[in-house]
Amino acid sequence: MITIKQIDRENITYLVHNLEGFEKDKAIKKGLQKAGKVFETGGKYRLRKVMRKAKGVTGNLLNSLFVRVKKNKPGVLTGFIRSTKNMLIGGGNHAHLVDRGTKDRYWKSKGSKYVGKMPATRFWSDTESQDYPQAINKLYEGVEEVVYRIKNRL
Repeated sequence: MITIKQIDRENITYLVHNLEGFEKDKAIKKGLQKAGKVFETGGKYRLRKVMRKAKGVTGNLLNSLFVRVKKNKPGVLTGFIRSTKNMLIGGGNHAHLVDRGTKDRYWKSKGSKYVGKMPATRFWSDTESQDYPQAINKLYEGVEEVVYRIKNRL
């Protein structure tokens, strides 16, 4: 999960200071949704770049990326859906292995057969570090857009 940490809270409250309670929430959630989408598109782009040469790729990790805005408090979750028993497609249970890689792995039983290793692709870590400034800008743009729309409606 990527968390946006350093938000200028005073700047956002200044933008929404004239709005009513539910309109403030709507404006802030729209900005958070746009910021989360930046991480989702950046992660998908970097994952596709890594997947081009890989063998045995099914696309489950790519399809499991999600963005969800929290309902009760300001925040957005961006990450991978964990698979469940009833899912039609596989989930993103192996996202950390693809991102950070593994050492040489061996079977623990039946003769210690070599299974292989996964080189680190760093697609999700790179997304967090490179797309963070753009996500903050989209957060402010989304809030400003909703505030402008609400003020024009009145």
